[in-house]
Amino acid sequence: MNEATRERKQIKRQLAAAWMELIRATFDHRCVICGIRGGEAAHLIGKGSNPSQRYEQMNGVILCRLHHDWIDGRSGLEPKTSAWRSIERLEPARYEYAMENQNKIIPHRTNGELRELLAKLQELTKNLLTVEKKGGSF
Repeated sequence: MNEATRERKQIKRQLAAAWMELIRATFDHRCVICGIRGGEAAHLIGKGSNPSQRYEQMNGVILCRLHHDWIDGRSGLEPKTSAWRSIERLEPARYEYAMENQNKIIPHRTNGELRELLAKLQELTKNLLTVEKKGGSF
């Protein structure tokens, strides 16, 4: 493995961690459907179906394990469309983003562009946490 490939893998790991932290901070670690604390960051546009949307801020919500399985169609509770209707009702801007961008392909990013995106995600998280500490809203 060459140096550029190693660097790219490291940047992507850091991006994934930064994206998850930003999504957790945005939703105060609470499932957007039921409000249970301790949920996990979930992609609205699947990582596999459209990897270019993976680190976009609007592509994430917090879901508890039950609702994450539900929206991904891995539970036998109700049809997947019901979960999407819940997201549409509770997080309309993110639902609209997912519907508009699910087939949009972002061109392959260079390592430099990935580093810039990482810095942006980290800055957004820092700003969000600063506002929360001051008792405001973001």
